[in-house]
Amino acid sequence: MPAMPKRIIMHWTAGGPEPSSHDLEHYHYCVGQSGEVFMGVPVERNMRQIPVTDPRSAYAAHTARLNSYSVGVALCWMLGAKPDGTLGAYPITRDQTYAAMGFVRELCDAWSLPVASSTVFTHWEAQHLHGVAQAGKFDVENDVNRNRH
Repeated sequence: MPAMPKRIIMHWTAGGPEPSSHDLEHYHYCVGQSGEVFMGVPVERNMRQIPVTDPRSAYAAHTARLNSYSVGVALCWMLGAKPDGTLGAYPITRDQTYAAMGFVRELCDAWSLPVASSTVFTHWEAQHLHGVAQAGKFDVENDVNRNRH
């Protein structure tokens, strides 16, 4: 790789139980509800300072203004979810969560990336903890996050 990742940002696809081609074009890895990990955009494409003029198809455009040196890992779920808490047709499963967290741990180990709030966080936290405004689909937040602000 031209450089090592500085951060891993967790997402949700707003789709079905397995990644769509659209999902694989926006994230480096997608974790299906079966726990299987699917590879999307090669990580190498984001291991640089990405110029504003770069076409979004040249890298995994998963987190506005935080794509440079970042790895996007998305859980496949939430088709039909609503901001009121309705989870939709494919809510996350316990096995999927364990598979995703285990995979992220493996990535951190492989890249000697320490696990901290500045290196492993969610898309929601990009805005609410790190102050980098995000637009687009609403983000899942949990009670811990809701109570911080």
